[in-house]
Amino acid sequence: DWRGWSCIIAGVVLFIVCAWATGLASAIFACVFVSALGDRSGSWKGSLILALVMTTFGTVLFGYFLRINMPLWQWPLSP
Repeated sequence: DWRGWSCIIAGVVLFIVCAWATGLASAIFACVFVSALGDRSGSWKGSLILALVMTTFGTVLFGYFLRINMPLWQWPLSP
């Protein structure tokens, strides 16, 4: 299933790019949203809801509880 594989790989690449450029919250959102689009039975609305829930959960877990040394949000390519 090429759709699933390509969406999952694109999600991982987007996570890396967004984490470097815009921070943890946008990286989690982009990764989950694009990866969820690889499910044939899913819709873009379901992918959006899943991405919002996982972004909230991931931001709270990794940003606040585990204190990962990565900005939660930053303006693209700011120093």
